[in-house]
Amino acid sequence: MRPLTFLLAAFACISFAQAQQAPTFKSGDSVDFYTFGKWIPCTVASPLVAGAYSVRCGSIELRAKPNPQELRMHAAPPPGVQAAFGIESAPAPRSGDISIGARYGTRDPRICNRRPDHFTSVQAREVFICDAEHEFNGRLYLVSDVSVDVVKSRPFDSSIDARKPGIDRSQPVFDIRATYNNYQCSPIPASHFDNPNIRTCDQFHATGASGGCYKSTAGDWHCTVPEFNASTIAVAKDVAPPTIIE
Repeated sequence: MRPLTFLLAAFACISFAQAQQAPTFKSGDSVDFYTFGKWIPCTVASPLVAGAYSVRCGSIELRAKPNPQELRMHAAPPPGVQAAFGIESAPAPRSGDISIGARYGTRDPRICNRRPDHFTSVQAREVFICDAEHEFNGRLYLVSDVSVDVVKSRPFDSSIDARKPGIDRSQPVFDIRATYNNYQCSPIPASHFDNPNIRTCDQFHATGASGGCYKSTAGDWHCTVPEFNASTIAVAKDVAPPTIIE
């Protein structure tokens, strides 16, 4: 058996064995949450309460049942698999007070410690930015020049809304159209943390992109445009990031 094939088989066996065990987690544990047909890395925000964990995935907090088909301990691919498929881990923060933005040569993303309990169209833009700006899978996502129009309110529609993470199906959904610049930035070497001329961001632009605002089962409102990356291409590469928090 070839070394790479052996590594892939071993990784599959480890993942299968993990899936057979009922997961038990504590706050701060690194986990994988199954959504959109794939496993994504998250962190446990609070322990098991009322039959579910609260997990934070990027800027979004979701509720996850203790089901091995939905939640598992984070399983990073073995080094051999990482090298074969070009998978790179996000750089670890330096010691000291190094912010998220400093690791990417950008400003920090918008931090939203509290989301509205009740939704109004005026809040759609603010909530959208809260969801759009985050660190995920070794990249930092920022936005600028944001405008959000709320089109209408409607009941939950499984054909449209089933993939919205953590959606409360009993609550109304607000269709939106968003126009904005999206910056996807790569981490920079530690030796360039203080270099103001570093450029590691790709800029995308969306005009009237379709999305929705919805209430999660955790009681928070979210506004997302899930199809953005599938329908757009970079308009510029290696550009300076936005400097103003919207």
